[in-house]
Amino acid sequence: MYDHVLILGYGQPSSAGEIKPFLEAQIKFKELSPDRLPSRTEQFQKAAGTYNYAKTLTAFSEKLEKALTAFGMQMPVYAGARFMAPSLKEAMAKIKKKRHSRGLALILAPFKCELTYERYQEALKNAIQEAGLSIQYDFIKIKHTHPLFCQALAERARAAMRTLTLEQREFVHVVFTAPAITQMMSQLCDYEKEVSATCAIVIKDIAQPKWSICYHSADSSKEAWTDPDFATLMTQFIKEKERHALLVPVGAIAETIETLHDLDIETRKKAEIGGYGSMRSAAVIEHPKFILSILDILIEKLKKA
Repeated sequence: MYDHVLILGYGQPSSAGEIKPFLEAQIKFKELSPDRLPSRTEQFQKAAGTYNYAKTLTAFSEKLEKALTAFGMQMPVYAGARFMAPSLKEAMAKIKKKRHSRGLALILAPFKCELTYERYQEALKNAIQEAGLSIQYDFIKIKHTHPLFCQALAERARAAMRTLTLEQREFVHVVFTAPAITQMMSQLCDYEKEVSATCAIVIKDIAQPKWSICYHSADSSKEAWTDPDFATLMTQFIKEKERHALLVPVGAIAETIETLHDLDIETRKKAEIGGYGSMRSAAVIEHPKFILSILDILIEKLKKA
């Protein structure tokens, strides 16, 4: 029997003072090239104070716990991020105090690769050892084709499109976005296939004829990354005479520097230079249907335990 649920997030700086330790931790775990430290620091400073990741992740875990209770399952839900607050160390301290012994660990990532799965497992293993605990976890992740998850993405996209006139919507090109991973990593998993599967479901729901997939936030290393990026797509826009790009971040469950800077600032700037309007749909972590999709996954797993 499971005695608790642990939500595993990535983590983001929620204040200017957290930027440096966050980026240094990314470099330590080889998730950021050292030569990007100055530029990434500047980018975080531009987006600082616009979003509190820690508060959002904690609120999400609290909502999930209340929802489980409503369905007759008294199950405490904790939140822990790989980087920054609420930290895994803090989560382990709470779990230790309650003397839990077996839990479900839900990774807040819809598409599976080493970065979105194995590294979370490793981080939790290290946190357990540091806390001196002996806890068994079964890992699950977001189902990338879950109807409620895809409906949440579609509703976010439609909400963004409602800011346009009916005439403008005829010239909208939907651009689904996901974080770039290296081509080498992609060859070892189904990351790109999973991204495509989600996008195919969502585009059918929002019924827009013109759409593409692009990958953003590639590191500056010499490795090859998943493509195309937005700049490459712009050549297609020129040919097809689109006027507006609607960015739908299917890979970002919560707002991150990738959405707040890379999409909202950098990609928007590229669109404006190319003569296009650009808008973005919001992340889904606070959408009721997304919460229900996670609840559905958890209840299914808990009933089988």
